[in-house]
Order: sequence, then structure tokens, then C-alpha cells
Amino acid sequence: MKEPSSKFQENLRAGKRVILAEVKPPTGADPVMIRNLVRSFAAKVSALGLSDNRDEVRVSSLATSVLAADEGVEPILHMTTRDRNRIGLLSDCLGACALGVKNFLCTGGTHQTLGTFRDAKNVYDIDPVQFMQMISGKDGLGACVGGVANPFADPVELQLMVTAKKIAAGARFLVTQPVFDTQRFGAWWGKIREAGLEKKTAFVAGVRVLCSAEEARKMAAERPNPLIPPALTERIGAKKGASAQRDEGIAIALETVKSLAELEGLAGFEISCDCDPEAALEVIKGMGNA
Repeated sequence: MKEPSSKFQENLRAGKRVILAEVKPPTGADPVMIRNLVRSFAAKVSALGLSDNRDEVRVSSLATSVLAADEGVEPILHMTTRDRNRIGLLSDCLGACALGVKNFLCTGGTHQTLGTFRDAKNVYDIDPVQFMQMISGKDGLGACVGGVANPFADPVELQLMVTAKKIAAGARFLVTQPVFDTQRFGAWWGKIREAGLEKKTAFVAGVRVLCSAEEARKMAAERPNPLIPPALTERIGAKKGASAQRDEGIAIALETVKSLAELEGLAGFEISCDCDPEAALEVIKGMGNA
């Protein structure tokens, strides 16, 4: 199998701590808007993740990834098994590689009932593990394949088994669900290290900026995982005004990065902020060499 030709992967192999970001492509088809969005992350991140219709219909992650690469930003193309069967998934992977996209993140996707098209039919022809196996073993694809790890779902033993399966399926990196509870993440990380899994793939901790108490409450109510501690929501809510709450969300994200940076074996961080990409950029700037 051809080895990946990805600068991001080369950094992982060299043991360099990576800084990723994840953004949602725009809802409109204006290429200038897309280019401006991805260009703002140029030279600031190791690679940029482009989500795949996570909670509403947006410009395809494939198209956005190609435009990102054209702007000199290495993309990570997110692909969900929710919407396409194995034929469509593999065809899109081949097309992406033909257009110069080499990094893929395989995920099941947020259930459609949590998005804007609640009556849409899901597909789930294959699961993320099978998806990784399919493209990792595809001769000539040359893909750097990754997936998602969940430190917060129970039982922990089952999640460790799933994580190990993803590694065995060819995952060269795993991005965790956003971390809001650093103590629970630390306990999970201890289990990962006990099993020696951090030596078999690169684990990247997800850090999401919550820009308002309303956003934090909504996320906590709609998605039980990852857990958002009530104290965090209260802390943001104690600030008066949108600007002050945004600043507090950025401060919390930076504190999270600082805490997680002390964990041995972690490969890096992925910063995201659904409502405000500029807030994610402020966190990245504030991280320095974390």
C-alpha cells in the first residue's frame, strides 16, 4: 500500500505536537466566502478539519477541502457513514485523492433528528470501523485515515475496545470528542496509556470554545456526551454581555489546553468554535507552544 503523502502525517510521525482546527463549511455556495474562511487558518494550524453536514446541510466537505488545499491549507476531509453507502463513500475518497486531498476523518455522524432535516433517511451501510478498513486497505489511495474517540461514554471498557478496533482498522490519528471535563478525560487517558494505545496511533484532544451560556446550555441539553459540567455553564453565565461571555469561553478553552498539555503522550489539540471561527483563532494564538 502506498504510504500517505501528507505533511500532517509527517508531523505525527516525527512526534511533533500538532494543532488542528475544525470548522463547518458555509451554508451558501459562494466560493469567496469559503476561501476567506479557510485562508484565515493558513500557517496557523497543522491541518484544518472540514465537517460533513454535522447538524445542517452545508457546502460539501469535499468541495471545501479542495478549496482549502488550493489556498495552501492542508485539509482533513470529514466523511460520515450516515448519508452514503460504501460505493458513494469510496468514490468520494478516490475523487478527493485525485484532487490532492490526503487526510480523511471517518465518523458515523450526528443523528439526523438532531439537525435541520429531521425526516431524512440515514444509510449506515457500514460503520466507521469498516469504513476505515475499506480505505486503509485500498491500494493506491495513499490516504491518512483518522477517526473519533469518545472519552466520556460509558462503559469505559467498551469505549476502549472500540478505540482499539479503530486503531487496528488503520486509524493513524484519533480526535477526541470536545473536552469540558478535564478530570474525567485524565482518568480515561490513564486507561488509554495502561493499554498502550497512545503508542499505536496519535491522539488529538478536541477543545471547543463555548461563546455563550446559551450555547453551553443548549449543547448540554441536546447531547449528553461530551458532558458539560454545570459549573462551566454557570461560570460563563455569570459574565454580563455577549462580549464578556465570549471572552470567558476563550479563557476556559485556554485553561483546558493548558491542563491537557501536561498529559504525557498526547499528540496535540483540535480547536473548534461552531458559532465563531475567530474565537477558535484567538485560542490558537493564545496557546503559543502548548
